[in-house]
Amino acid sequence: MKITIQSAEANINLRFPTWLLFNRFTAGLAFESIKKRAGNEALNSISRKDFRKLTRFMAQTRHKFHGLELVNVECKNGEKVIIRL
Repeated sequence: MKITIQSAEANINLRFPTWLLFNRFTAGLAFESIKKRAGNEALNSISRKDFRKLTRFMAQTRHKFHGLELVNVECKNGEKVIIRL
C-alpha cells in the first residue's frame, strides 16, 4: 500500500507491505478497535470471521488490481492525499 501526501510544505510518500496490513494479527487489532469505537449498529454486527474474510479479499484484490486508488482527495489549497493498493 502506498500513501502519498503532497502539500506546499512537504511531500510525504509512505509505503507499507500489504502482508503487514492484511495479516491475521493486524486484522484482529483493527476488529477490536472498530468494535470499541463504532457507534453504528451495522458495524457492530460484523463478526470476527467476516472481518477476516474482508482482509483476505483486500489482499487478493491487491494482486488483481495492483495500484488501485482507494482514496484520492485534493483540497482547494492544493494539498493532495492519495492511497493506493
